[in-house]
Amino acid sequence: MFNIYQSHSLRLLSNHLSEIFAPDSANPLTQQWVIVQNNEIKEWLSLQLAKDQGIAGNLKFIFPSEFIWLLYRLKHDEVPKVLPSDLQAMQWAIFKQLTTNAALLKQLPSFGNTEGDSKRLFQLSNQLADNFDQYQVYRPDMMENWVHGKLATKHKDEKWQLSIWRSLNQAWNQSEKTRDIPRRSQAYAELLNWLQDPDNEIWDHIPKQLYVFGLSQTSKPFLEVISNLSSQIELQYFTKSVQDVQPHSEIENLVLNWSKPASEQLNLLKSILNNAQLPFSQEELLASERNVLPEIAIHSCHNNRREVEVLKNEILSFLDEHHDAKASDILAMVPDAEEYAGILETVFNEEEPVLPVSQLSGKNYQSAEYTISELLELLSSSFKATAVLQLLNLEPVKSKFKLTDDHLDLLEDWILVNRVHRSLGEEFNEQYSWRKGLNQLISGFMMQSGSLGVYNGLVPFGELSSSDDAELTANFSQFIHALKDAKNRSESSKTPSEWIEFTESLVDTFVGQSDGKEAASASLRKLLDKLRRQMEFTEENPKVNFDLIKDWLTSQLKSHDSSSGRFGQGVTVSSYIPYRSVPFKFIAMLGINEGVFPRKAVRPEFDLIYAQPKPGDRILKEDDSYLFLETLQAAETHLHLSYKGQDQRSDSERLPSILIQQLLDTKGEEGKGIIRHSLHPFNKKYFDGKGLKSYSDSNLNLAQKMQLESQDHPILFTDGAWSSDSHNTTDIVHISDIINYFSHPSKYLLQNELNIKNYNSFNEVIDREQFKLQGLDRYKLDDYLFDALANDHPINQVFNFASAAALIPQKLQGKKSFQVEKENIQELVNSLENLTNEEERKEDIRINFEGAEILGIINGIYDDVLVTYRVGKRREKHEVGHWLKHLLLLSNGTPITKSIFLSKDDDSVDILEIPSENIYKNPLNDYLKWFFSNEPILNKAAFFPASSQSFAKTFSDGSDLEKAKSKAESQWQVTKFNQYGESGDYFNALLWRGYNPIEIEAFQQKGLRFWVPFLEAIGGDGA
Repeated sequence: MFNIYQSHSLRLLSNHLSEIFAPDSANPLTQQWVIVQNNEIKEWLSLQLAKDQGIAGNLKFIFPSEFIWLLYRLKHDEVPKVLPSDLQAMQWAIFKQLTTNAALLKQLPSFGNTEGDSKRLFQLSNQLADNFDQYQVYRPDMMENWVHGKLATKHKDEKWQLSIWRSLNQAWNQSEKTRDIPRRSQAYAELLNWLQDPDNEIWDHIPKQLYVFGLSQTSKPFLEVISNLSSQIELQYFTKSVQDVQPHSEIENLVLNWSKPASEQLNLLKSILNNAQLPFSQEELLASERNVLPEIAIHSCHNNRREVEVLKNEILSFLDEHHDAKASDILAMVPDAEEYAGILETVFNEEEPVLPVSQLSGKNYQSAEYTISELLELLSSSFKATAVLQLLNLEPVKSKFKLTDDHLDLLEDWILVNRVHRSLGEEFNEQYSWRKGLNQLISGFMMQSGSLGVYNGLVPFGELSSSDDAELTANFSQFIHALKDAKNRSESSKTPSEWIEFTESLVDTFVGQSDGKEAASASLRKLLDKLRRQMEFTEENPKVNFDLIKDWLTSQLKSHDSSSGRFGQGVTVSSYIPYRSVPFKFIAMLGINEGVFPRKAVRPEFDLIYAQPKPGDRILKEDDSYLFLETLQAAETHLHLSYKGQDQRSDSERLPSILIQQLLDTKGEEGKGIIRHSLHPFNKKYFDGKGLKSYSDSNLNLAQKMQLESQDHPILFTDGAWSSDSHNTTDIVHISDIINYFSHPSKYLLQNELNIKNYNSFNEVIDREQFKLQGLDRYKLDDYLFDALANDHPINQVFNFASAAALIPQKLQGKKSFQVEKENIQELVNSLENLTNEEERKEDIRINFEGAEILGIINGIYDDVLVTYRVGKRREKHEVGHWLKHLLLLSNGTPITKSIFLSKDDDSVDILEIPSENIYKNPLNDYLKWFFSNEPILNKAAFFPASSQSFAKTFSDGSDLEKAKSKAESQWQVTKFNQYGESGDYFNALLWRGYNPIEIEAFQQKGLRFWVPFLEAIGGDGA
């Protein structure tokens, strides 16, 4: 007997299942069979049965996709779990047919000349295998007709697909490996014959009761099988209903339209039962009270993070209003686990107030599967530095090669210094290669490195000395050599089975079975073993190259992590599909944008199911509409819908899913029912108590701060609570402190006042070399050239070093650049020699200022002249140091007549001369008062050598204040014309974030206070 139970609610269905659920009286130990859609429904139903009955044991949960084979194996248990008609096995079998059967290939229409094009043929094989896989599920009768050469439709693309299917079956029948293994469609036909015979032995192995619970989608063959089962057993069929729609309501037509797949499925089931003259009953399970839809709120946000932040606040509000609700009563559904997993974890678990949420695993970036897929991609690349480091950062690789995060930080520094950009390296000293970089590390241990030491094109890395460095170098060397070996082995064509063996060897080498990683790689090894068995069904598979197999393997190695969280771990989080009909008090669907949901099916034009759909077929667009309806019905109290409805930059509106638009239309609101959120969570509207609500204390503090600032409240660090007090006039102060402060006040104050000392210059590994000499490389080369020219060292030694160390471009361009720099530095050396004929002396500085002692040593004094030089371009911060040294010497009583600063300005020598006689009043005491002053930090930091000098020059020349500020602004801001704008400096950006110092009075006063005496001393033209 076939008993149909219907309800809009899965909870009502489970309650009724619990009421009628009974073990086999003749054999109480016999497992009860329950067919469910997926693991999530299985877990939920187990909990419900356990809650109702006290225990949920001795149950055998079965998925529809495996049910037919389970029945078939009751008589033929020799049929293997892995089959030649499985999707992956079929793809390789089809590929062999297309590559070895020219006559078959010619039958393919509109594919152009694919003969000899292995990649296109393999892609076509994948599409055909996917089609045939679907045909066997939804059109098994058609597939059996094809075996006998009979067409089932009049579609233009059926005949050539029939030919391929027949050719495939002939190959299976001719092979000893596959001739006795039935096709899926064949197994289905045989199974129906058995079930239609009441005396068939299969009935001895089937329980007397079968429960089918809450299937959202089923195929016609599946319905035919369970219908035939009902001829001899009690079949209890629990299915969703849409009969609770209010008659003639505004939403009635919409709900009926969305429920089309369910209605067609039920009608198809009844038709099958009637045609087979099988009796059935139908019962509607009704709740005492039920609204058509729950309370619905539609939220428009700017991005994924705002969607999650809004959701968290809505959940907290719901829990406040519903005291009987728990976090486990809430379900959040997202379209893409990978997009939302990290944001959900951060917003829910790390930001106050913490709200427990189940872990949603998108792509597992630390799994063995992901590691090998990344490695396969790397093997087909140029081994760029960032890509190799990305692989090294994966946990399985780090564990295998005994690397820590500290090791990786150190390796990044080594890679930067050794100029590794790409390529494993064919030659031991190939420029920019990993091989050369590694050899330079090793040679640093074996050879004594000099300042310009070059050995066979290598520059030994002299910074390695400890045993820890040696161990790290050895482990890194093992990793690079493993990459080289894998690359070499990947360059020859192999059969699919040989490629699986190759991949298994990669697991051994890069993940392996050390450090407890057996469990981490177990699922991967199981997958690879299954793929090998599938491939081996096809005899004499053709050899393919690495590029072809790589794409296929990486698609198979996608993470096997569930895209849903588990019950009982707080708010349950899932992708759209798994929990689609499971009831929760509060359900949220995020990311419901137009074009995203319903999803667009990407099917080949020759897919006969999509070309001519029939009842029971799974059509993605219709299935997603029904999924949306199931979610509406599953939300028992509140449904939260959100989408990215506003552009982050322009705030222009974007449309939600067509399903939301249809829902709004039925409510007659035409968009008025949408709650539009601000871009930032600290907007004051979330804290004014007038509607929207935020539970974030940090966002409240930000909102309050912004409100105060909008009322002209002083910015942070400008009030007395944040004053500079690192020095007082009882201190002993080194002259370097004074020079460092005036050269970069923001840096000095942050490091000394706020203890920000561990600043990293954020040098990043780059993937390509510089094609012209510039920046730090140019400065380093000039420094080497200066030392060589000043001390009569061989210039060719500098050139060899610069070439080996990759300071200069390769080949002719490098030679030209080197020659130009040599000539410029020679001019600087000649100019310096003219000024330094006398013996250099140094001066001890000891100055008392209001009880403070200023101490230090100043070098570079020749007779009565202070000489400073720089092989690079002189900038304002360098002038600050030179000017302060001049003043310190004068205050110290040291007789100097002038100071000179030599520097290289592109292709000439720049000379800054400051005569002592032009310093009418030494401003050092005023500078020291400034240095020792106790004032708000931002006021004290409002001096920037370049911007302040530009302001002082312009204003001193008689220009008005606005023009002077404009000139300073051009030095402050980073533009394409000014890459070194002072606002881009790390410390300036940290201290002055969101504020323009050019506008404050302290900046203007300090610029004039420091630079006017300097400009007067050099003659007012700034040299």
